[in-house]
Amino acid sequence: MKRIYKKPAILSVPSPKIPYEDGFYVYLLRCCDESLYCGWTTNLRKRFYDHVMKKGAKYTKAHRPLELYYFESCEDAASARKREYAIKQLSRREKLALRNIKKASDF
Repeated sequence: MKRIYKKPAILSVPSPKIPYEDGFYVYLLRCCDESLYCGWTTNLRKRFYDHVMKKGAKYTKAHRPLELYYFESCEDAASARKREYAIKQLSRREKLALRNIKKASDF
């Protein structure tokens, strides 16, 4: 079965869901091959742009990001790194469920 890849993200219009504020963020990117990439940053908007422009991680140079699938803010760099590690230990199903958990907790 031939796999069909989706086109990578285009940043002509910045996504309104990506915060402008600097802070400590853990994020998941959904890539064009439907894989998920997890990372942490202090500037989410810039980091997403770097991934899309192939200036980010080696993984996202080969697996172009489609969207910022999920993000959460953390208090400091240490807690962001710990949360990134915890998310990386989750199964794919659990990672995909993070988005639904966040939406439910936003109310």
